[in-house]
Amino acid sequence: MKKVLGIGNALVDIIADVNENFWDYKKYPKGSMNLVDQKFSEELRNKLQNKKMVSGGSAGNTICALSELSIPTSFIGKIGNDEMGKFFQKDMKKRNIDIKLITDIELGTGICCSLITPDKERTMFTYLGAASNLKSHELKKEFFKNNDYFYIEGYLLQDWELIKTAVSIAKNNNLTVCLDFASYNIVEENINFLEELIDSYIDILFANEDEMKMFLSKSKYNIEYLKNKLNIIIEKKGKNGVKVISTNFDETVETYPANVIDTTGAGDAFAAGFLYGLIKDQNLTNCAKLGNLLGSTAVEYYGAKIPEEKWEKVKEKIDKILE
Repeated sequence: MKKVLGIGNALVDIIADVNENFWDYKKYPKGSMNLVDQKFSEELRNKLQNKKMVSGGSAGNTICALSELSIPTSFIGKIGNDEMGKFFQKDMKKRNIDIKLITDIELGTGICCSLITPDKERTMFTYLGAASNLKSHELKKEFFKNNDYFYIEGYLLQDWELIKTAVSIAKNNNLTVCLDFASYNIVEENINFLEELIDSYIDILFANEDEMKMFLSKSKYNIEYLKNKLNIIIEKKGKNGVKVISTNFDETVETYPANVIDTTGAGDAFAAGFLYGLIKDQNLTNCAKLGNLLGSTAVEYYGAKIPEEKWEKVKEKIDKILE
């Protein structure tokens, strides 16, 4: 069985519904991810009602979903020496994930507050804490051995040295490197570095429509160039499905109908489904269908993860796709 290694911000997600007047969205646009300091994060959390807490982080969510599908997984991240860190560690362990967690003795565990407005859009305010202190020299070569896929969340792009070290080790160990753009504002802030990564390291690219539009508008590259450099390009279009591009393949695959409650983690779940399809040697159409299935299921529940009791039904639907 092929194995997947993920690297990302080890975060605890705090999720809450808010009304349209709760926040100044002129300063913080809907759908964006905003880095905030510890004080801001604490003040925001104190204002939220009916909060839900789950282990999170983009790559962590993808790895958790793959583990639910019985794919051997590992995760690299950094937590604080605090209760939130213990919560994150316990939650990952119970999902049978081989965790490569480094503990920071100074900074607290990162926290992401996801605000869900009535239109079901989610806007994130992230205190990275210890997660932002993961350093390139802490990446051990043995973390990468005996893995087949390396999945990177774009939220780590604030540390270019960390990413370059990670992808270099991954390539030296013959891993297929996958990158999710994560957020359109992160794409905008890291155009040149993303061009460098695509030129030399990335095999599979995940992006949503806004992120792809931002990259193509700011980058010197066009879609034809990307098609020639990357093995697979996945552009997620929400309710309009997903566009998959590869050599001699260009197809938009319809998504599944869903009762949308919370869009948090939909892209993370999609990536898990798509990678599951690749691991199971499925064609790209079926990979997209599997991604769409997990993504459309994730949005029907609060939080970034499909509830544990729902996975049996999901697996039945997966089996039908694989028939």
